[in-house]
Amino acid sequence: MRSVHAALALAIALSGPVSAQAFELISRDEVTAIRDGSLPGAQLEATPRSAVANAPAIELLEPNAANKFRAPVNVHVRLSPVSGASIDMSSLEIRYLGSIFSFDITDRILEHAEVRDGEIVANDADLPAGEHEILIRVSDSLDRTGERRFEFEVLEE
Repeated sequence: MRSVHAALALAIALSGPVSAQAFELISRDEVTAIRDGSLPGAQLEATPRSAVANAPAIELLEPNAANKFRAPVNVHVRLSPVSGASIDMSSLEIRYLGSIFSFDITDRILEHAEVRDGEIVANDADLPAGEHEILIRVSDSLDRTGERRFEFEVLEE
């Protein structure tokens, strides 16, 4: 079922951004519920996977984790295959992390994103003030999975 949702979201994403207005990537109430595991769909997050040789590289170009910023933010991710493989976009998983629980936000991003040449751009994602952590996983055509965690802080308005 997940691959059907991912394929549908990818088809929507390939058609271009749905809206020029800000979209709610995660709400303050959801952040609280994810952190305590009470949000429906939240799940225990496994420990980070060991690095896989020649797995796809995952770069978060925006938001810049070195800076603090105000919402809404642009999300720009680059996925790069290695050794002649190609990215398997149906395997893409983007999770919001909170303590030991996580929540899948892949479809939320893809519904508002433009996907082209291994890059995902979703403009005007709204997040509450505070520290956030995102996990991105993707596999390539040789079934090698890359994983990266990104932390950043959104300032009060």
